[in-house]
Amino acid sequence: MKTYIIIIFQFIFGAPIVFSQTLQELRGTVSDEASGIGLPGVFISIQSASQKLQTVTNENGYFSLKSIPIGRHDVVFTFPGYYQQTASQISISSGKPTELNISLKERTVQMEEVNVISKTELSDQMAALNSKSFRLEETERYAASRQDPARMVQSYAGIQGTNDSRNDIVVRGNSPAGVLYRIDDMDIPNPNHFAVAGTSGGPQSILNNKYLSNSAFFNGAFPAEFGNAMGGVFDLRFRNGSTEKHERSFQFGFLGTELALEGPLNKSGASYLATYRYSSLALFSKLKVPIGTSAVPYYQDFGLRISVPTKKAGHFSFSALGGASAIELIFDTMKHMPKELYGDLNRNQFFNTQMGVGIIGHVYNLGPRTLMKTNIAIAAQGVDAHHQLIIRDTNFVPKPGSPPIMGFRFEDLKTSLSWYIRHKFNSKHAIRSGFYMHRNDINYKDSVKRFTVFDTSVAEISNRAFIYRLRSQAHFYTIQPYVTYQWQISEQWQFQSGLHALWSNLNTASTALEPRLQVRFQPHAKHQLGLSYGLHSQFQSTYLYFTVPDTNVISNNRVFNNESALLNKNLGLSRAHHIVLSHLFQLNTNWSLRTELYMQYLFDIPVYTIPSAVSAINRGATFSRFFPFYTMQNTGTGQNYGAEFTLEKRFSKHVFTLVNLTLYDSKYKASNNKVFNTDFNGNFSSNVLAGFEYPLNAQNDKVLGISSKFTYAGGKRYSKIDTAASNAQMDIVPINAHVNNLQFPNYQRLDLRFTFKWNSAKYGTELALDFINVLNTRNILALSYSPDFKNLKSEEPYTENYQLGFLPLFYIKVDF
Repeated sequence: MKTYIIIIFQFIFGAPIVFSQTLQELRGTVSDEASGIGLPGVFISIQSASQKLQTVTNENGYFSLKSIPIGRHDVVFTFPGYYQQTASQISISSGKPTELNISLKERTVQMEEVNVISKTELSDQMAALNSKSFRLEETERYAASRQDPARMVQSYAGIQGTNDSRNDIVVRGNSPAGVLYRIDDMDIPNPNHFAVAGTSGGPQSILNNKYLSNSAFFNGAFPAEFGNAMGGVFDLRFRNGSTEKHERSFQFGFLGTELALEGPLNKSGASYLATYRYSSLALFSKLKVPIGTSAVPYYQDFGLRISVPTKKAGHFSFSALGGASAIELIFDTMKHMPKELYGDLNRNQFFNTQMGVGIIGHVYNLGPRTLMKTNIAIAAQGVDAHHQLIIRDTNFVPKPGSPPIMGFRFEDLKTSLSWYIRHKFNSKHAIRSGFYMHRNDINYKDSVKRFTVFDTSVAEISNRAFIYRLRSQAHFYTIQPYVTYQWQISEQWQFQSGLHALWSNLNTASTALEPRLQVRFQPHAKHQLGLSYGLHSQFQSTYLYFTVPDTNVISNNRVFNNESALLNKNLGLSRAHHIVLSHLFQLNTNWSLRTELYMQYLFDIPVYTIPSAVSAINRGATFSRFFPFYTMQNTGTGQNYGAEFTLEKRFSKHVFTLVNLTLYDSKYKASNNKVFNTDFNGNFSSNVLAGFEYPLNAQNDKVLGISSKFTYAGGKRYSKIDTAASNAQMDIVPINAHVNNLQFPNYQRLDLRFTFKWNSAKYGTELALDFINVLNTRNILALSYSPDFKNLKSEEPYTENYQLGFLPLFYIKVDF
């Protein structure tokens, strides 16, 4: 028995047993950074322990490098007249080939060869100073990322989550509603399950890293091709499927069961890639494994990419993604007060969401320096819910019957056309110009019953009539033309300017012209300075234009809105000036220190037309929608400023490290002419990430990985409660003069991740264990309305809600 155990241990952990070396393929494309056109004849090499492997790109910039030993390798790209680039520590595993897409920058003058070491590769030629490019591998490497780009970027300076149970992100103090998602150059709706109107996040992402390629996140002053966003931009890319053989991937874990298929469609380079994921949480709930809530969320999603290159007609593609989700929160069977992250104990809630996007794309080279791309897309999103009221006696026991009190159905359909052309005049001058056109069709219905906590009769509430807050069908158009010009003045100086315009026939106040500017100066090989400016505008959440406020304010007189008029239909765009000063110090090949100073002035923010602390600047971070009681106007302002410091060791010699600190302030001025902290003003945040991967044998076919993340940040803001108003609205209502003047204790969380990868000739297997909040720290999330049923006049009709406690996650993935 002992001998048998030793043999198993040796097999798993790689004692020196005689095996043939496992080999795999690296493939991808190399393009010109300015024009985006594939570069033929690029020399690609890898120096392995036993030999030097090399190849060149074909006429379309495509390459395939075979017979690479599994493990991590530095890949060197060399082309005459261009900077040499090294893609560092690229992972090669046996289960499936690795894809790598690179863009090379042309020299302005010919000089001695200089190596440019790149942390990651970004496909966009106009890579902004304020972008964080990342490989999708990083969504698995960082602890607590959960294979989700939105959770992964929370490890960066200046970017924070708002709620452990959601992936909304606060970028430099801005509302998560200011984040734009774009995939394959098309804007898409909120790509998350259980998405609420007016938000950009959710509990579970619809995106799947199995179909995404290298992507980027922009955290401010972004280039001119991005518009209708004030906080940040995810610029995501689909990857193409394998053109040489059929490949499969299966994954089973706490968050879902997944299957991915890809392969060639013909011998001319056409390929497919398809993924499907279904929630595993129902099974785990039956096994009594805690999942963060007593309700079981059901969800499923898919991704699809079909790529068809032709010899003369260009490259055609079809990309699609979508998902559906549902959850029921039933509280009328509960006899004691639960601790819930999602849902109110005085309501049964039923919630469903659907989202889907389809994109037809065409890329055509007009010449050796000119590329044209056209996209046609349809994006649809649906959200529906209804609530039932639970009336309890003084012992918290629910009374029979749960009358309906709220219901809504939101339907959005967007049909889009995008087009752009990229032209490179020479090594110094390049331009990109294009436009986006959208037709938006909406169908909104929302109705509620009005009552207070003192209404305790089931029959009385059942007989009350519903009041419509929304009941609109409409369509409108938006157009967003833009142009970006890039001038490589010299080897040290780079200048980029642009202009983005925004127009809509939704109302007469939806027009903007936005200048963008970036200057980059590299006085030394180890130092880079940058200055960025941008004026950015954003529509309000579409449903806000069609809400029916209770009260109209005319010459300071409050008049009840008897005619159900759309009093906020003429709201204008919110706007912001962004200024960023940055310095990058490349300490050596692997270590870098980045410092960024930023200031943002926000204006034309919707606020009430009566004196109030309410501002749209705080919306977009919860499961709740914002419904204005009064008419609104674009007279609010805000200001975000701060300093970010990042020390990073890129992955090398089996180790990576990321340490950052952000000091910031985020405030706004409301219609009462007073200045308040925004909901997102924690004043500071910090992250410490570290990890290593250790090969357990000489063949590198068994690798153990450990990573950790510690987050320490300022606590959430909250307000002194207006008890009478809270009881009247059955929700937390702050005292106007004391909004966000209080702060919960500082937030802290430690996450750990363990991975074990082993490779055979045909299979690549990975086992991952994530321990979220491993110390089970009780971080306060918010106050929720929770009246004392024995004393309805209690001065404290609320309870503290906490963030997620300790949550273990796992998955096992097999590539074959």
